[in-house]
Amino acid sequence: MHMLSLRDEKNHGKICGVIFWRDMLGSEMRDWSLTKQEDQRALTKQDAFEGWMKIELVCTDPQYYGKRIGSLLLASALVWALKHHQNHSILHVAGGEANVPATRLYQRFGFVPKSKKDYTQPNDNIHVLEDIGSSLKNMD
Repeated sequence: MHMLSLRDEKNHGKICGVIFWRDMLGSEMRDWSLTKQEDQRALTKQDAFEGWMKIELVCTDPQYYGKRIGSLLLASALVWALKHHQNHSILHVAGGEANVPATRLYQRFGFVPKSKKDYTQPNDNIHVLEDIGSSLKNMD
């Protein structure tokens, strides 16, 4: 598990936000990815399941909403992942589509929602970023 926090030195080092992420083994991603055995056999490339990271939590102190703290944390985690040969990311949006700020943040980075039928767990509100490198290049 990896963690990054951002502190406000002008406010006595108060934590503004935090992100947790972890590496996903190819075997774990394979378990998550497809619900049908025959679909898994159709994917012959082993690397389809390699190079994944999972964003576990992104949170910002309400005092810092609107200041792009989440964007800075997410970008930093994605850069770290890319430097460690991970080019794909997956996450679960807590609260689903009703969590508009989180959904907007992830969509700005290129995460796209996936159908419930595409993943076995947790299978609700899954968003995937297929190409971290391209996403970071396209950021404003």
